[in-house]
Amino acid sequence: MISTCAYLGVSTGLTSCTSYKFVPSQVVDNKLVILKNDFEESSFVMVKTDQLTEAIFVSKTGDKYLAVLTKCTHKGCEVRPAANILKCPCHGSEFDFEGKVLEGPAEERLRLFHVETDDEKIYIG
Repeated sequence: MISTCAYLGVSTGLTSCTSYKFVPSQVVDNKLVILKNDFEESSFVMVKTDQLTEAIFVSKTGDKYLAVLTKCTHKGCEVRPAANILKCPCHGSEFDFEGKVLEGPAEERLRLFHVETDDEKIYIG
């Protein structure tokens, strides 16, 4: 489990810390495969692959799963979970879990992956 903290105010110095875990994956038919059981303790996980330098952030809302690349579209830094957003530690861009820009300087959304599921697995392609 890894924790990240984001400052919530310039003058207050308060922080919001978010813990997340990296889960194992495998590649099957050119799709990254993780288990639905990985979401028992959290509504999101991180996945690292040999094919990408940045991790993939996978979130769950109800029965819907989303996967985005954690590479900021502004200057390429790796965004991190912070409360209910993804935040770039380099220049402060913020994204929702679908990769949409909430706060610049980034102007383009994060790369969104196609996701399919079955009873036990999540397929990211």
